[in-house]
Amino acid sequence: MGAAEIAELIPSNPVRKTRLPRRGLVKEKAAINPEKIRELLAALPEPSGSVAQLLVLTGLRIGELLALRWRDVDLEHCVLRVTN
Repeated sequence: MGAAEIAELIPSNPVRKTRLPRRGLVKEKAAINPEKIRELLAALPEPSGSVAQLLVLTGLRIGELLALRWRDVDLEHCVLRVTN
């Protein structure tokens, strides 16, 4: 926007008038007890259990998991590719 203002494409830079919201310190969330995770995974029916286990073991977000295709999986080399 600054470049547009300098080039006189806009009369003033509206971004300068923007105020960012104030955020206080965010309390860190406690990690889930591994035993609780095991209990949850054991209690889930299939295929939910497998999906949850893959999320827990890989750290993928749900959107990343849902975007996976078989071409992203290399079972021979035990590799899972997550690309955008």
